[in-house]
Amino acid sequence: MKSYVDSLDHDDTVTVTGDTGSYSFNTSNANLAIDGGVGINTGASAGTLTVNLSNTAVSAGTYGNATAIPQITVDAQGRLTSAGTVAVSTGFDIAGDNGSSDTVSGGETLSIVGAASQIETTITNNQVEVGIVDGASIANLSVTGTFTSDDITSAAINIDGDATITGNLTVQGTQTIVNSTTVQTEDAIFRTNSSGADTDAGFEANTASGVKQILYTSAGSEWDFGSENVKASTFEGDLTGNVTGNLTGNVTGNVTGNLTGNVTGDLTGNVTGNLTGNVTGDVTGDLTGNVTASGTVEFGSLSDGTTSITAIVTESDAISSNDNDTTIPTSAAVIDYVENNGGDGLLLRTSFTADSSNATFNIGTVPNVSSRTYYANKLVLKVSTGFSGGSINAVKITENGTGGDTLVAVDDADVTTAGTYIIELDGSIALTKNAAVTAQFVESDGSTSATPTGGVVVASLHYNYV
Repeated sequence: MKSYVDSLDHDDTVTVTGDTGSYSFNTSNANLAIDGGVGINTGASAGTLTVNLSNTAVSAGTYGNATAIPQITVDAQGRLTSAGTVAVSTGFDIAGDNGSSDTVSGGETLSIVGAASQIETTITNNQVEVGIVDGASIANLSVTGTFTSDDITSAAINIDGDATITGNLTVQGTQTIVNSTTVQTEDAIFRTNSSGADTDAGFEANTASGVKQILYTSAGSEWDFGSENVKASTFEGDLTGNVTGNLTGNVTGNVTGNLTGNVTGDLTGNVTGNLTGNVTGDVTGDLTGNVTASGTVEFGSLSDGTTSITAIVTESDAISSNDNDTTIPTSAAVIDYVENNGGDGLLLRTSFTADSSNATFNIGTVPNVSSRTYYANKLVLKVSTGFSGGSINAVKITENGTGGDTLVAVDDADVTTAGTYIIELDGSIALTKNAAVTAQFVESDGSTSATPTGGVVVASLHYNYV
């Protein structure tokens, strides 16, 4: 049998595998050893193999209590390599904006309460809800952001700063006081007596001289400004009463009463009463009363109902260039036209009384029509009192002042003797236009000036022109 068993084909090799690697050995000539690894030890006795956990440095016991918490260290194999405790505080401090700081010890309850009649708190499901008491009474409230409310009820409200109301504002009291220096509205109508009751309504201003009113009277259905002056940049509508103050704005309506003040704007309506003030603006309506103007009156046209005057002709405009019935010439234009187109008076005349200071006098000035040449043809000296004093001997008469041609020589008239002296001239000397014809008193030498102390003469120069 042994020989038979030994002859059988059998394998005595065993292979051992681990988490990593493997090992094969022959059971007939090798032993299998099982060693402990990290944290594991083994022992064999009497056919028994024992595998045990190795002890660590941690002492067996309970770690942690009401005042301490465990503190442990774990190695890579999940073993506790150290264990201890750390003390914890059983209380904490609390502080607020007001009051003294306090400590909440272990076992005590922390309560969160609101101020009486202002804040309330509610505890639900581990949550603290803080809210404002309905009808809360708050002494002072500052809101830096947006304050939204659908109802504010109070005996008195003070707002220190700007207040913006995005909805409608209704004031139901009997009096609204606004201390602002300026009240501004945007695209708005300021309405009084909104109920439409049949009563007077308007505005009042408290001034140093008393309360001033602008009232709409229900009885007269009209605006009543009292006895005060009214100033407006533009007035549209009819003035049916008298205006005794100044109108500094425009009046586009009709004035049917008297206007005795000044109007500095435009008056585009009709004035059927008297206008005795100044009008510095445009008047485009009808004036059927009296108009007294002390300033400048400008017009587009003046009409008597038939003919309209549209302009004033000045001297530079020339009447001859404006021969029509729609313009009015100035006095300078008339004089210029007469001098250039009318006949001259053909006579220069003056009188002279000796005054002990003048030795010459002008008989007159020759005309100045550019198209004419003037000639002297006769000079008459009527001496009612002979001239004397100042060594006077005769008189010499020249044209163009004292520097022109001699018209009457010293031998032609004896002004020291009363009488009428007629000197006929030959008309050959052309007179200088716009220049004086001058009489000079002289001494016996015919050239030295003499100043008479007495004497009276009337001098007349007759002239013609071609």
